[in-house]
Amino acid sequence: MKRFCIAILMASVTGAAEAQAAGEVATDAETARLNALTLEQAFSELRADMDEFPVEAFYWLARKSLVDLYYPIDLRTPFEPLDDAATMESIRQFEARIGVAPDGILALGEYSQLQSYAQLSSLTRLFVGGTLSVSTIGESVFASGTWKLENELPAYPINHSEIVCSMRYGECTDTFTQIDSPRLRDGKITTNQYQVFSGKDTYQIDKWEGGVVEASSTGGCRRVRLTINTNTNLVLQTTEDADRLGCELVLSDGRLPLINGVRVAVLRDGFKTQWDHFEAIRSQIEPFQGSTFEQLRGLMAAASTTH
Repeated sequence: MKRFCIAILMASVTGAAEAQAAGEVATDAETARLNALTLEQAFSELRADMDEFPVEAFYWLARKSLVDLYYPIDLRTPFEPLDDAATMESIRQFEARIGVAPDGILALGEYSQLQSYAQLSSLTRLFVGGTLSVSTIGESVFASGTWKLENELPAYPINHSEIVCSMRYGECTDTFTQIDSPRLRDGKITTNQYQVFSGKDTYQIDKWEGGVVEASSTGGCRRVRLTINTNTNLVLQTTEDADRLGCELVLSDGRLPLINGVRVAVLRDGFKTQWDHFEAIRSQIEPFQGSTFEQLRGLMAAASTTH
């Protein structure tokens, strides 16, 4: 609690806003200090908050993470300290790859990065939906696929939409599944598991002419337009701010960042779009993988040429 004393003292003098800012700075400084400690030093300080979780478990997790990143680690003594020559050499190689001094002693911050990269390296790929499809039956238009933002990273890189537009009812419905996928952001994994969300968006049809459907939906803070061209199989979704202050967050204070223009999403082939997402993750992780990965790739290449 010592690190919050300065913030509490300032609250009585300069007000709550300044105290909050001071508290955030103090917390950031404390996090940086802990991350610079060796795994054993940090564990010693944090033990009171970890219900006596044994440090030997962290030794095993560190070794397992190195193995997942293709470093040559012997797992026959998984609970021993990380001070044997082979393990320290692998740690030095990893440290060099993340751009820190390679001393072979794992700091808490390095351990956090190691775990993040290892989790993504062994991530099971998950796909939802199939190929892009656009069709017309009578007075209805159907489209399905995966939304991909143009020139922007999506909030849900794995998604699938089933769109039905009915001239009779004058509306389009987009029944969607969205999956938040583990990925890297600022050197840290965003989440360690897939999270699935589903729902339905409704658009009012504004125009249906020459095989092109135009529909729109206006919520409290965003205007969204849906366009389906059945002649070219092009399906677009454009979104812009309706509230110049931005959307209010439902479960917390604050607002979402403004779009500042128009956000464009295109309905794409689901498998290819999601495959590209996982390939991008693989490319991010590859620079931090150990030498065993190159050896394995060489063995696979050699096997393919002999058969």
